[in-house]
Amino acid sequence: MKERLRKYLHTIFTLDLRALALFRIFLAVVLIGDISVRFSDLQAFYSNQGVLPLDVMHEGNYFSPFSISVHMMNGALWFQTILVALAYVFAICMLVGYRTRLFTFLSFFMLFSIQTRNPLVLQGGDDFLRLLLFWAIFLPSNRVWAVDAIGRGRPGSYKQFDIANIGYVLLLFSVYFFTSLMKHSPEWYRDGTALYYAFSIDQMVYPASKLLYPYPNLLKALTFGTIGLELIAPLLLLIPYKPQVFKTIFVVGLTMLHVGIGLTMQVGYFFIISIVGMIGLWPEVFFRPLERLFDRLSRNSLIKWFLHVFQPRYVTKPRLKRLTNTVMVSAIGLSLVWNIGNVAKIPQGMRSVVLPVGKLTGLSQNWGMFAPTVFKGDGWYVYEAITESGDTIDILKPETSIDYSKPEWVVYQYKNAKWRKLGENLMRSKNKSIRTPFCRYQLTNHNRNHPDQKIWKLNVLYFREKSLPNYEVEDIEKGKICSCFLKNKGKETASIE
Repeated sequence: MKERLRKYLHTIFTLDLRALALFRIFLAVVLIGDISVRFSDLQAFYSNQGVLPLDVMHEGNYFSPFSISVHMMNGALWFQTILVALAYVFAICMLVGYRTRLFTFLSFFMLFSIQTRNPLVLQGGDDFLRLLLFWAIFLPSNRVWAVDAIGRGRPGSYKQFDIANIGYVLLLFSVYFFTSLMKHSPEWYRDGTALYYAFSIDQMVYPASKLLYPYPNLLKALTFGTIGLELIAPLLLLIPYKPQVFKTIFVVGLTMLHVGIGLTMQVGYFFIISIVGMIGLWPEVFFRPLERLFDRLSRNSLIKWFLHVFQPRYVTKPRLKRLTNTVMVSAIGLSLVWNIGNVAKIPQGMRSVVLPVGKLTGLSQNWGMFAPTVFKGDGWYVYEAITESGDTIDILKPETSIDYSKPEWVVYQYKNAKWRKLGENLMRSKNKSIRTPFCRYQLTNHNRNHPDQKIWKLNVLYFREKSLPNYEVEDIEKGKICSCFLKNKGKETASIE
C-alpha cells in the first residue's frame, strides 16, 4: 500500500524542471508588473496622505493582529518608496534565478507586507499571486535557466518529484475545485443566469462583453460550461494515467476560460496570473527551442564574467532540507483545511489554530469568485465639486460640464481594478471610517493636479441600480457617500461636513 501511494504521488506530481524555470521567470515578470501598478498609486494607497492612513487603519480594525507588515512601520511616502525599490531588486534577482530561494522568499514577504498594508484594494488575483510566490520559494525552479544553475551541470533528468510540486499542483487544484463548490446558488446550477448577472455589472465589463450579453441562451450555456469546467478540470490533475496529457487538457481549457474573462471583464491581472500560474504544468515540447536560446546566452562573454563573479556556492544541509519538508507538508495540510473550511464547517478548535497561522504565514485564501452568487448591485460615482469661482464640476471629468447620468462605459471611470475594488468597498457601511480620508485625498489631489481649477468643496455621490431578470433594473437610487470642504475656501486642511 505504501509503495502504491509513493508511485501514485510520483506519477502525478513529477514536473519538468524547464517548465518550473519558465514559471519562475514569468511569475517574476508578473510580480514586477504588480509592483509597478502599486508604485503608480503609492501615495494614494500606502501613505498617510492617501485614502487609508495608518491611524485610520488601526481604528477601523483593518489590520489583523496575526499579520506582519513592514509597510506599516512608517506611513511616509519616502519610506514606502524605499520598500518598493527593494521589492524591484528582489523580483529581478528572482527573475534571473540568482539566490533564487532567498530572493523569492523576500519577494513573497514584500508582497504579503504591502497587501496587508491596504486590504481594501485586494481581490482574488492578489491571493493567487501571493500563494504562487509561496510555493515558488520551495520549487526546484533554479536547476536550469538560472544563475544558480551555472556550474552545476545539466540535471540527469528534467523530470523531478518534490514535495513542493504537491503544494503547487494542489494550489491550482484548489483555486478551481473549491470555487465550483462555493458557487451553490440556483443561478449557477439551476437557472444558468450567473453570466447574465455578471455581464450586467457595468462597472466591471468591457465592450467585448456586449457581443455576448444580448443572447440569454448563449449566456446560460457559458454559465453551465464555466461551472462544469471549474469542477471537472481540477480532477484531471489527479489522474495517474498519461498525466501529462490530462495536465495539458487542464492548461488549455482553463487558459481559454481566462482569456475570455480577461477580454470581457475588469478583473485586474487575475487572468494573467492564472495563465502564468499554470506554466509549471506545460509539456516538454515547448522547451526545446528555449534550450537553444539559453545555451547561446550562457556562452556570451559578458554573461560569463558576471556569472563567474556572482555565482553562488552551494552547500547541502540535510537538516535544512528536513525543516523545509516539514514546512511544506504543514503548509499543504493548512491550505487543505482552510479550503475545506470555506465550504463546510470545521471543528472550532481546529479553526482557532488554522485562522491565526494562515494569517501569520500568508496562506489564508478564499476562492469565492462570484460565489455563492453573483452580486446584483451596480452603479457609478459622480464626484460633485464646487470650484473657487463657484462652478460645479465632476472631478472625474473636469474638462466637461457635470453630468449625473450613467456613463456609456462605467468601467472606464476607474484607473485600474484596485480603484474599482476600493470604490466597491467604499459603499459598505463597515468601511465608513475610510470615507473621510478618501474624500480629503480626492479633494487635495485634484487641487494639486489642477491649480487653475481648484475646488473648495467635494460631494462623493453614488448612483445605485440593481440588476433584475430579463434585462431589467430597479429604479436608480442617488446617495451621498461623503462630503468634505476646505476651511475658508483656501487652506489645504479639509474638514468633513
